[in-house]
Amino acid sequence: SGSVAADAAACATGRPPLLAATSSVASLLSLSSACTGSASGSSPAAPLWFGGLAAVSWGGRASESTGLPVVAPAGIFDCVPEDLHNDLVVRDIQHLEAEAASQERASRFGDAAEGLRRALDLRRGFLGTGHPECLRAAEAYIALCNHWGLRCLALGQHTLALALLKRAETMTETGASPGLSGRARLRATTLYYLCTYYRVRGKLSAAMQFAEKALAIERRFKDPERPSTLDLNYACLLIAVNRHDDAACCCEASVELLVKEERKLQERLFQHMLDAGEGGAEAERRLHEVACMLVAAHYNNWVALCHLGRQRAASESLRKAAALAQRRLGAVHPLTGKVEQAMDLVVPGLHVCTPSVASK
Repeated sequence: SGSVAADAAACATGRPPLLAATSSVASLLSLSSACTGSASGSSPAAPLWFGGLAAVSWGGRASESTGLPVVAPAGIFDCVPEDLHNDLVVRDIQHLEAEAASQERASRFGDAAEGLRRALDLRRGFLGTGHPECLRAAEAYIALCNHWGLRCLALGQHTLALALLKRAETMTETGASPGLSGRARLRATTLYYLCTYYRVRGKLSAAMQFAEKALAIERRFKDPERPSTLDLNYACLLIAVNRHDDAACCCEASVELLVKEERKLQERLFQHMLDAGEGGAEAERRLHEVACMLVAAHYNNWVALCHLGRQRAASESLRKAAALAQRRLGAVHPLTGKVEQAMDLVVPGLHVCTPSVASK
């Protein structure tokens, strides 16, 4: 359907699940189309889904599309003495990587991924698996397979999208990339993108499985007091499979963590202002992200509570989302507009959520 296509298209322009530090928060929102009707037959608006990834290419630019800073590896000629530049293996590596960059520019992502895999195997054989530039090459390869996979998903190339994401999954398995320090985080991100793939394809059971695997990894390494978009998106999936009680609990837990995070950031920002030190811009950026997440958590809680028939609590949650959006994000922010549209569904004074059509 049109809204599922829009979901897929949004994957190519937003931000990763662990909230990287560069892209505009406004661009990472896409609306879930996987919301199903409630037991009473009424269906509130679909929950908000955070999706997508930042730009990444083989050309040497830093990226955070994996939730980690990824730096493209040095060219093979920079890794070996000049007298080895004419070695046949070195020349093969240089040719494969240059050809992969060309294929990427031509949007031949499957060929580019295969070329980089072959180049990586040759790098490992020539330099050693634990060589720093081999580890950077492996990390960049995983990031690119994820990035290209979601780009293909946005273009409707579903078979190729899955094949690319599966390449990243294989590379992040235990033992596949010895010495890769960020393997667990890279794997959590890859599993999250597979969740995104299956959600867009309408395979919610598979999407749930990958989301839960990603959450299990993330919760082993993430600060338990620091919420992530993965928690918010998991609530969207819970709503989609009619686990509305669990979804409401998930949203409320996210709200609690986000409020604590907001207070810490406000204190940090105030301290930076007093000290006139560096770091204030980063605190402001994160504070804005937390505000977006908090609005989305309240909004998604409204959706879940509507499904449960708890209209009064649902309306209160939506009003919190609207007030926060107006106060912290401003009237022109896309999230504010979305919440204001939802407010039109609530009959003033009666606290009743009126039905709307939820697309599949």
